Amino acid sequence: MEGNTSLQTVDENQDTLQEYATDLRLTAGCEVDPPEMAVAKAHIEAPLCERILATPMMNQDGDFFEVAAKFAWIVSDNEVLQLHCLNGFNSNLCWPLASQDIFDNPLGVEPTSLVMACAFNTCPEAHPKDCKHTICASVTVKVVVNVEGSWTFMGATFDPETSVMLSQSGRTFEDIAIGIENGLVDGRSASFEYRDYAYTGTVSEGGETMAGYVTDLVTSNFVGTWWAIR
Repeated sequence: MEGNTSLQTVDENQDTLQEYATDLRLTAGCEVDPPEMAVAKAHIEAPLCERILATPMMNQDGDFFEVAAKFAWIVSDNEVLQLHCLNGFNSNLCWPLASQDIFDNPLGVEPTSLVMACAFNTCPEAHPKDCKHTICASVTVKVVVNVEGSWTFMGATFDPETSVMLSQSGRTFEDIAIGIENGLVDGRSASFEYRDYAYTGTVSEGGETMAGYVTDLVTSNFVGTWWAIR
Protein backbone atom coordinates (compact mmCIF):
# COMPACT_ATOMS: atom_id res chain seq x y z
CA MET A 1 0.00 0.00 0.00
CA GLU A 2 1.42 3.35 -1.03
CA GLY A 3 1.88 6.25 1.40
CA ASN A 4 1.09 9.82 0.31
CA THR A 5 -2.07 8.62 -1.42
CA SER A 6 -5.27 10.46 -0.67
CA LEU A 7 -7.61 7.72 -1.96
CA GLN A 8 -7.12 4.08 -0.99
CA THR A 9 -9.22 0.90 -0.96
CA VAL A 10 -9.20 -1.96 1.50
CA ASP A 11 -9.41 -4.48 -1.37
CA GLU A 12 -11.10 -4.87 -4.75
CA ASN A 13 -14.39 -6.08 -3.26
CA GLN A 14 -14.88 -3.39 -0.61
CA ASP A 15 -16.02 0.20 -0.76
CA THR A 16 -13.64 3.11 -0.80
CA LEU A 17 -12.03 3.73 2.56
CA GLN A 18 -13.57 6.68 4.40
CA GLU A 19 -10.73 8.96 5.41
CA TYR A 20 -10.22 10.63 8.78
CA ALA A 21 -7.23 11.88 10.73
CA THR A 22 -5.65 9.61 13.31
CA ASP A 23 -2.56 11.77 13.76
CA LEU A 24 -1.72 15.45 13.45
CA ARG A 25 1.83 16.43 12.60
CA LEU A 26 3.23 19.93 13.07
CA THR A 27 6.16 21.14 11.00
CA ALA A 28 7.46 24.12 12.99
CA GLY A 29 10.87 25.73 12.95
CA CYS A 30 11.61 23.46 9.95
CA GLU A 31 11.36 20.41 12.23
CA VAL A 32 8.63 17.80 12.55
CA ASP A 33 6.75 17.81 15.86
CA PRO A 34 9.34 19.83 17.83
CA PRO A 35 8.59 20.75 21.46
CA GLU A 36 9.40 24.40 20.70
CA MET A 37 10.31 26.83 17.94
CA ALA A 38 11.65 30.39 17.81
CA VAL A 39 10.41 33.48 15.99
CA ALA A 40 11.93 36.94 15.88
CA LYS A 41 9.95 39.89 17.20
CA ALA A 42 8.20 42.05 14.60
CA HIS A 43 8.84 39.86 11.58
CA ILE A 44 6.28 41.14 9.07
CA GLU A 45 6.90 38.40 6.51
CA ALA A 46 7.76 35.18 8.29
CA PRO A 47 10.71 33.19 6.91
CA LEU A 48 10.08 29.54 6.04
CA CYS A 49 11.31 28.28 9.43
CA GLU A 50 9.02 30.62 11.36
CA ARG A 51 5.89 29.00 9.94
CA ILE A 52 3.74 26.20 11.34
CA LEU A 53 2.27 23.61 8.98
CA ALA A 54 -0.34 21.24 10.39
CA THR A 55 -0.72 17.98 8.46
CA PRO A 56 -3.58 15.58 9.30
CA MET A 57 -2.53 11.99 8.68
CA MET A 58 -4.38 8.67 8.62
CA ASN A 59 -2.74 5.49 9.86
CA GLN A 60 -3.96 2.60 7.74
CA ASP A 61 -2.24 -0.60 8.90
CA GLY A 62 0.99 1.28 9.60
CA ASP A 63 0.89 3.24 6.36
CA PHE A 64 0.45 6.99 6.94
CA PHE A 65 -1.03 9.27 4.30
CA GLU A 66 -2.31 12.83 4.29
CA VAL A 67 -6.04 13.52 4.54
CA ALA A 68 -8.19 16.65 4.43
CA ALA A 69 -9.57 18.33 7.55
CA LYS A 70 -10.87 21.63 8.85
CA PHE A 71 -8.80 23.42 11.48
CA ALA A 72 -8.98 25.72 14.45
CA TRP A 73 -5.99 27.36 16.13
CA ILE A 74 -5.47 28.46 19.73
CA VAL A 75 -2.85 30.89 21.08
CA SER A 76 -2.30 30.85 24.83
CA ASP A 77 -0.95 34.41 25.10
CA ASN A 78 -2.14 36.92 22.51
CA GLU A 79 -0.09 39.68 24.11
CA VAL A 80 3.09 37.85 23.14
CA LEU A 81 2.07 36.99 19.58
CA GLN A 82 -0.76 36.94 17.09
CA LEU A 83 -1.31 34.08 14.68
CA HIS A 84 -1.80 34.78 10.98
CA CYS A 85 -2.97 32.00 8.68
CA LEU A 86 -2.86 31.63 4.90
CA ASN A 87 -6.64 31.40 4.44
CA GLY A 88 -8.03 32.21 7.87
CA PHE A 89 -8.13 29.93 10.90
CA ASN A 90 -9.43 27.00 8.84
CA SER A 91 -6.10 26.93 7.05
CA ASN A 92 -3.38 24.43 7.95
CA LEU A 93 -0.53 26.94 7.41
CA CYS A 94 -0.02 29.73 9.94
CA TRP A 95 2.79 31.88 11.29
CA PRO A 96 3.21 33.68 14.62
CA LEU A 97 3.80 37.43 14.49
CA ALA A 98 5.41 38.39 17.79
CA SER A 99 5.10 41.78 19.47
CA GLN A 100 7.27 41.19 22.56
CA ASP A 101 10.82 40.03 23.17
CA ILE A 102 13.10 39.69 26.21
CA PHE A 103 13.39 43.48 26.55
CA ASP A 104 9.60 43.75 26.96
CA ASN A 105 9.43 41.04 29.62
CA PRO A 106 9.78 42.25 33.24
CA LEU A 107 11.12 38.82 34.21
CA GLY A 108 14.01 39.22 31.79
CA VAL A 109 13.32 36.01 29.86
CA GLU A 110 12.24 35.32 26.31
CA PRO A 111 8.44 35.52 26.08
CA THR A 112 6.65 32.28 25.19
CA SER A 113 3.21 31.27 24.01
CA LEU A 114 1.70 27.89 23.27
CA VAL A 115 0.23 27.52 19.77
CA MET A 116 -2.20 24.64 19.27
CA ALA A 117 -3.74 23.34 16.04
CA CYS A 118 -6.86 21.17 16.12
CA ALA A 119 -8.25 19.16 13.21
CA PHE A 120 -11.91 18.12 13.10
CA ASN A 121 -12.99 14.67 11.89
CA THR A 122 -16.21 13.33 10.45
CA CYS A 123 -16.02 9.76 11.71
CA PRO A 124 -17.59 6.82 9.83
CA GLU A 125 -20.91 5.50 11.15
CA ALA A 126 -19.14 2.44 12.51
CA HIS A 127 -17.03 4.87 14.54
CA PRO A 128 -13.68 3.05 14.64
CA LYS A 129 -11.74 3.33 17.89
CA ASP A 130 -8.96 5.38 16.31
CA CYS A 131 -11.33 8.10 15.05
CA LYS A 132 -11.68 11.05 17.41
CA HIS A 133 -13.86 14.02 16.54
CA THR A 134 -11.03 16.42 17.47
CA ILE A 135 -7.30 15.80 17.29
CA CYS A 136 -4.80 18.43 18.42
CA ALA A 137 -1.06 19.10 18.47
CA SER A 138 0.90 22.02 19.92
CA VAL A 139 4.28 23.74 19.94
CA THR A 140 5.75 26.27 22.36
CA VAL A 141 6.82 29.43 20.53
CA LYS A 142 9.69 31.47 21.99
CA VAL A 143 10.24 35.04 20.84
CA VAL A 144 13.84 36.14 20.24
CA VAL A 145 15.40 39.55 19.68
CA ASN A 146 15.21 40.69 16.06
CA VAL A 147 18.69 41.58 14.74
CA GLU A 148 17.64 41.58 11.09
CA GLY A 149 18.48 44.60 8.96
CA SER A 150 21.25 47.08 8.27
CA TRP A 151 24.17 47.32 10.71
CA THR A 152 27.58 48.96 10.83
CA PHE A 153 30.23 46.65 12.33
CA MET A 154 33.49 47.94 13.79
CA GLY A 155 36.43 46.68 15.80
CA ALA A 156 38.97 43.87 15.51
CA THR A 157 39.10 42.09 12.12
CA PHE A 158 36.51 44.42 10.53
CA ASP A 159 37.37 47.07 7.99
CA PRO A 160 36.43 50.54 9.30
CA GLU A 161 32.64 50.83 9.44
CA THR A 162 31.77 47.62 7.61
CA SER A 163 28.18 47.69 6.32
CA VAL A 164 26.25 44.50 7.01
CA MET A 165 22.73 43.41 6.04
CA LEU A 166 21.61 40.61 8.34
CA SER A 167 18.79 38.21 7.50
CA GLN A 168 17.22 36.22 10.33
CA SER A 169 15.08 33.11 10.70
CA GLY A 170 14.17 32.18 14.25
CA ARG A 171 17.37 32.26 16.31
CA THR A 172 19.73 32.14 13.34
CA PHE A 173 21.10 35.01 11.26
CA GLU A 174 23.64 35.58 8.49
CA ASP A 175 24.91 37.92 5.80
CA ILE A 176 25.73 35.90 2.69
CA ALA A 177 27.23 38.91 0.89
CA ILE A 178 30.19 39.41 3.24
CA GLY A 179 30.27 35.93 4.79
CA ILE A 180 28.83 36.27 8.29
CA GLU A 181 27.54 32.80 9.16
CA ASN A 182 26.36 30.57 12.01
CA GLY A 183 24.74 33.56 13.71
CA LEU A 184 22.70 32.75 16.81
CA VAL A 185 20.52 34.84 19.13
CA ASP A 186 19.87 33.43 22.60
CA GLY A 187 18.32 35.76 25.14
CA ARG A 188 20.48 38.90 25.16
CA SER A 189 23.46 37.06 23.65
CA ALA A 190 24.52 37.03 20.01
CA SER A 191 27.27 35.02 18.36
CA PHE A 192 28.49 34.46 14.81
CA GLU A 193 31.51 33.54 12.68
CA TYR A 194 33.26 35.75 10.13
CA ARG A 195 36.31 34.67 8.17
CA ASP A 196 38.53 32.77 10.65
CA TYR A 197 37.10 34.34 13.77
CA ALA A 198 34.35 33.71 16.31
CA TYR A 199 32.37 36.62 17.73
CA THR A 200 30.41 36.54 20.98
CA GLY A 201 28.59 39.46 22.48
CA THR A 202 25.51 41.05 23.99
CA VAL A 203 22.60 42.87 22.39
CA SER A 204 21.80 46.16 24.10
CA GLU A 205 18.43 47.16 25.52
CA GLY A 206 16.11 47.76 22.59
CA GLY A 207 18.33 45.83 20.19
CA GLU A 208 20.02 48.83 18.57
CA THR A 209 23.65 47.97 19.38
CA MET A 210 25.78 44.86 19.92
CA ALA A 211 29.27 44.45 21.37
CA GLY A 212 31.60 41.70 22.50
CA TYR A 213 34.84 39.79 22.01
CA VAL A 214 36.64 38.17 19.09
CA THR A 215 38.58 34.89 19.26
CA ASP A 216 40.57 32.99 16.67
CA LEU A 217 38.67 29.90 15.49
CA VAL A 218 41.85 27.86 15.13
CA THR A 219 43.78 28.79 18.28
CA SER A 220 40.90 30.09 20.45
CA ASN A 221 43.16 33.04 21.32
CA PHE A 222 41.65 36.40 22.20
CA VAL A 223 41.91 38.80 19.26
CA GLY A 224 40.10 41.93 20.39
CA THR A 225 36.70 43.52 20.73
CA TRP A 226 33.92 44.32 18.27
CA TRP A 227 30.78 46.43 18.30
CA ALA A 228 27.93 47.21 15.94
CA ILE A 229 25.18 49.81 15.62
CA ARG A 230 21.89 49.59 13.73
